[in-house]
This record gives sequence, structure tokens and C-alpha cells, in this order.
Amino acid sequence: DALLEVTNLTKIFPGIRALDNVKLTLRSGEVHALIGENGAGKSTLVKILTGVYIPTHGSIVLEGKEISFKNAIEAQQAGIVAIHQEASMFPELSVTENIFMGHHLRNPKTKKLDWKAMTEQTKALL
Repeated sequence: DALLEVTNLTKIFPGIRALDNVKLTLRSGEVHALIGENGAGKSTLVKILTGVYIPTHGSIVLEGKEISFKNAIEAQQAGIVAIHQEASMFPELSVTENIFMGHHLRNPKTKKLDWKAMTEQTKALL
């Protein structure tokens, strides 16, 4: 079953059709890369999926439910975030700090940052 399904996704900016009826299906456990020339719509697609842009037409279905994000926070709360092409967004920070930037894990009892859990998850990712 599809984890994320994009159907006929279109984004029109004044004077330009940045995406035209894009279809994409992602299943759990798969790894994907978006490759294409400048202006092909890669960044626009990612920005729609992460709530930065609102599509002009089309649908996005996440885990069987149609979704529409009003902003990036809503996408992040649904578990959709982007890893940017730069190796390190903030070179002065650790790998763990870069991965969890903006969505740090907190200890449920103390509400303090849970560095142990974040470090363990970072090691599991890498």
C-alpha cells in the first residue's frame, strides 16, 4: 500500500506552470531521490509536500487520508520534512543538531531536550 500518493499535482505561479499533473507514489521503506534539470519542478514539489506552497490542483494522500497543509508546521506534525542537498545546514552544529533542528525530542517528564534519544536516533539513521 502507498504511504504517500500524489495525483495530478499542479502548481501555477503568475506566468509559469511550475508543476503539471505530477503523479508520485511512495511506499514505506523506499528511498527516493528527485533528479532533474534546473526549473524542472523538483523544489516546487518538495515545497508543496512540506507545506511551504499550496498546490493549484491535485491531491496528496498520506496513509489513506487526503491532506492539505496550510504551512510547514502542519506538514512537520504529519511527519513530512525535507532533507536538503547541502551536507550540513549549519556547519558549526553537530550531525544530531542538524538532523533535529526545529523538532528536538524532549523528555516527557522533565520537558528538557532528550540528547540521548536524539543521538540514538541519529546513529540509527546513519
